Amino acid sequence: MNKAFATIFTFAVLALLLSGCVQSEPTQGESNGLNQAEEPESSLAPAQEALNENLDLNDVEISLSISTDKEEYGSNEEAIITVIASASKGIENVTVKVWGITPYSKNYIESEKTIDLEKGENTITFVETTPYCTVGCGGVYPGSYELYASVEFNGKKLAKTETIITLIED
Repeated sequence: MNKAFATIFTFAVLALLLSGCVQSEPTQGESNGLNQAEEPESSLAPAQEALNENLDLNDVEISLSISTDKEEYGSNEEAIITVIASASKGIENVTVKVWGITPYSKNYIESEKTIDLEKGENTITFVETTPYCTVGCGGVYPGSYELYASVEFNGKKLAKTETIITLIED
């Protein structure tokens, strides 16, 4: 009877570990996932005939910033993410991406918009929902997570930036 109990207990512990309900601390040389956000794949946009025809990307300067409406978010809360891209020249058909909150090699926020970037300051707003946050099973653990933004043209990254947001348990 004790051997049967030990076998069942062993399988239960293995199932619990494999389900992701137990968070292990990273050992030396491993990461806790904060800096391992997988960048969304590029969607290649066709070159535009008008504005982009004679565009040399080496002559274009883009500064980029990302901010959120709050520093801390609870579970399934709406986050307003603002990306400001300042460009020295206009470029049609660029892709602005936001992604992050990546505890398990999965971006819990991942979105993109294709816009015409005008010379000067451009404000791009994303409204995203934060993931379920809990210390127990089934959610993202409370803590600080990176949120990224980039501007791309024809698959080439022109600028990238990041910020930190904090998820709190409800």
